[in-house]
Amino acid sequence: MRSLVGCSPNGTRLLSEASLVAMRSNPGPGGTLLVELDGMGVNWLLRPSAEGVRIVPARGTVPGQLSGFLMVPDRGFALTVLTNAASGDDLVNELVADDWALQRFAGVSNLPAVPRALSPGALAPYEGHYVAQEIGADGARAELLVELRGDQGQLHMTLTAGDPVSTTPSPTSPGGAAFRLAFYRDDYVLVLDANGDSDGTRADFVRDADGGVAWMRLHGRLYRHVA
Repeated sequence: MRSLVGCSPNGTRLLSEASLVAMRSNPGPGGTLLVELDGMGVNWLLRPSAEGVRIVPARGTVPGQLSGFLMVPDRGFALTVLTNAASGDDLVNELVADDWALQRFAGVSNLPAVPRALSPGALAPYEGHYVAQEIGADGARAELLVELRGDQGQLHMTLTAGDPVSTTPSPTSPGGAAFRLAFYRDDYVLVLDANGDSDGTRADFVRDADGGVAWMRLHGRLYRHVA
């Protein structure tokens, strides 16, 4: 039976099956975007699994609306989650980023991530201040400021936002709460809340040509290590 994927409702083929495969092949560099990635395809995130089966997710976010989609082509499984609330991110993370739906319906799971404590000396290269910029829904630009410091084998993280002209920062999401970064392998961390719980969100650090910690990648945004 001919596949209808890539076809219009009347069966007219819009994309060849070869093109559909190419869109999720030959990824660029990996890293993290909530989960670990092999890289980016054409509009698709390409995500590894512990079982060696590729997971292919996508996300959409606008103010007040969040959505998630994933498919596991080798297992014939796909899932979409649509929300119309800012709190919908919790549901999208639980069903799309975490393991529950993948294990139950596709028999696959994220790469394992068991937190381990690092010595103060091992944490020291990651400590300091990081900065990024964002443009809000109102078009205003703001700096995002992250401070990391070692604490009991993990990194304690605070995130604040301040107008680039102002020296007075204010809490921003997920600021206003204590967050911790727990390493589970070199340069890769789980993001934990103040109680030490995780929704599966992962982040990573990017090194420069000399091997120094130059960037932190969190929620798909690069924060530059400035001090």
